[in-house]
Amino acid sequence: MDREIIDQLTAIVGADNASTNPVDLVCYSVDCYAIKKGSMPDIVLRPNSVAEVQGIVRMADKHLIPVVPRAGGSCLTGGCVPTRGGIVLDLQRMNRIIEVSKENLTVTVEAGVVFAQLNTYLQRYGLFFPPDPASGEICTIGGMVAANASGMRAVKYGVTGDYIIGLKVVLPDGRLLDMGGGARKSASGYDLIHLFNRSEGTLGVIVEITLKLRSLPRFIMSAVAKFHSPEDAGRTVARTIAAGVIPAAIEILDEVALQVMREEAHLPLPEAAAMLFLEFHGDDRSEAQKALNKFRKIADEEKCAGIEIATDPVEMERMWAARRRLFATFTRLKPSPIATDIVVPLSKIPEAIREIQEIARKNDVKITTYGHAGDGNVHSLLLADLRIPGESDRAHKAHDDINWMALRLGGTITGEHGIGLEKREMTKDEHGEVGVDIMKRIKKAIDPKGIMNPDKIFEV
Repeated sequence: MDREIIDQLTAIVGADNASTNPVDLVCYSVDCYAIKKGSMPDIVLRPNSVAEVQGIVRMADKHLIPVVPRAGGSCLTGGCVPTRGGIVLDLQRMNRIIEVSKENLTVTVEAGVVFAQLNTYLQRYGLFFPPDPASGEICTIGGMVAANASGMRAVKYGVTGDYIIGLKVVLPDGRLLDMGGGARKSASGYDLIHLFNRSEGTLGVIVEITLKLRSLPRFIMSAVAKFHSPEDAGRTVARTIAAGVIPAAIEILDEVALQVMREEAHLPLPEAAAMLFLEFHGDDRSEAQKALNKFRKIADEEKCAGIEIATDPVEMERMWAARRRLFATFTRLKPSPIATDIVVPLSKIPEAIREIQEIARKNDVKITTYGHAGDGNVHSLLLADLRIPGESDRAHKAHDDINWMALRLGGTITGEHGIGLEKREMTKDEHGEVGVDIMKRIKKAIDPKGIMNPDKIFEV
């Protein structure tokens, strides 16, 4: 990048908020995706206002400079790394909570607000933003919108996209697109808000979000259920949801995940081939207990080896915190794990779990399966170490096999992580040539110069 352009970009945000230091550039060339496929940016910029974002994007548009929006960097698909140099736009300084309306059950925030910090702030109003990603302590609302993130509470409360009622987006030419923000629903014109939801930064820079909120549950009950096999646990999940019993969370964990939680988080979990972690919300204890009783009947029919109710709030929080940190824990044990986030129809959960175990054996890769199976989202973590010859290649082959399996079962290759670079080659397999052609036309119409987060989702 020309020195004069670097100086002009630096002037927009100030010298303290711009960096061409090689150490910074290396850090911004990767995200949480295990395999480095990005390149070093030319400059990292940390704007503090919409006007600064607009100034940067106008410069990029004028000089054909790639722009990669980024905040927490917790993406698991290479979705927020540069591939052609250019600008990484770090939005973490734009972290203001602009307005909370208890009367309207809404909040308006800047893109850099961290999920966990937002919910801590909302507690004083008796409200919360339900999606509960495992990376909630570092991921930002802007990133959650860009990937349509969800998490452990998605089975009851839905995903990020279900809560967006307003967005402000800086378009690739620097204009500000202001959409919605007041009404909780609309039938007016094309749904532009949800066009930018899960667009992974390829259409513009999300700078402000208005979200619907929910009232905090009055009563919470947690439970753990033991099973003799992951398939039994998977069938229990499918039958539970089909019966109309909707826990706030229902997480499946296989033997490998449980062992790690015992050893690394020091949780007193019993020996089991699989377990379900559950959370029930209600207005009172009787409502939660009624849902638990219905679950217990189904679980017993699926050979459940026992159910324990967690009554100590501290122990409950330790349990869920250990679940949220499983990925980070596995990363310490195997530094190059590859995460999948397929979604299959509920009735196919047991079959998917069984096939994942077979894929692990076929490719000689250790795979642990866990996640929010209540909405069909089956997470598998392929444990790999780049330093061991051949292990990463086998893991990537297994990763592709799992994604193919999801499509064959009528599912999708991603339920919450997005496409990024990792799954780009399979976009056409899921959406077909016509679907990808329509996406490319939308991209061309909004970003004709192709400067916004190039090479993500599909090749341009």
